Amino acid sequence: MKRAMLLISLVVSFSGELCSQAQAVPFRLQRGYLIVVKCSIGGFPDLTGIVDTGVTESAIDKSLVERLALETRDDRATFLTREAPVWAVTIPSVQLGPLRTGPLAGIATDLSVLTRQFGIRPDILIGMDVLHRTNFLIDYKARQLIFTAVPSLAHAAPLLHDQRLALVEALVMGKRMVLQVDTGFQGLLLYGERPGTFGVRASRANQIVTPAHTLLAASLSAAEVRIGNWRTSSLEASVIDASLELAGFDGLIGPQALSAHRLAFDFENNQLSWD
Repeated sequence: MKRAMLLISLVVSFSGELCSQAQAVPFRLQRGYLIVVKCSIGGFPDLTGIVDTGVTESAIDKSLVERLALETRDDRATFLTREAPVWAVTIPSVQLGPLRTGPLAGIATDLSVLTRQFGIRPDILIGMDVLHRTNFLIDYKARQLIFTAVPSLAHAAPLLHDQRLALVEALVMGKRMVLQVDTGFQGLLLYGERPGTFGVRASRANQIVTPAHTLLAASLSAAEVRIGNWRTSSLEASVIDASLELAGFDGLIGPQALSAHRLAFDFENNQLSWD
């Protein structure tokens, strides 16, 4: 069975609840955008997690699978828009501050590539199968992840109805697109056969790294983007040759690209907001 796991990045049913602990979870930023938290899995405390809204199904490192003595089976997952072999696994209860889940149908893979890229080796990528169960706000200035009723912020856009994905409609260089809001990515990434698709000449090339692949992307210097009541005319974008059919949407946008100091996900009202 093919799993959908999108990362610079299966609807899972489980019981989720908020504990009586404080609602704010401190985090540190790696490379200025990657949200690194402490969490527990199956009773193992003080584990390193990455909160990533670009991941549909939470993924644990293969070394933790061995420590927890979990059973696995061969499977496949999608990283960005390319498939790679992984292992299917049932992840024991995950606790992130006040948020606690039951067992999750997740995946296991080798996350050591993130050590080379970011200087850390996470035990788990905490994805939307966990996060979509409650509203939360990311305060990048205070370095806090807050599980609470979200406040009204300056900019807002509707979230499309998909519990696995944080999707918004956007107007990018005059083209209507659907973008995934990905806290594990720092810019704007567009899927297309070539940069010329967007009517702009590429200025240089860069690399996009996932746990399974390293992809070459063309960089566009000045993209005009509008999302909800927010717009910019000078956003740098990257374009990769990718199958839109496999992805199901047109690209990724990270909080840095939105100039977000606070970013709120209101799943009850299907709204993304930021300032």
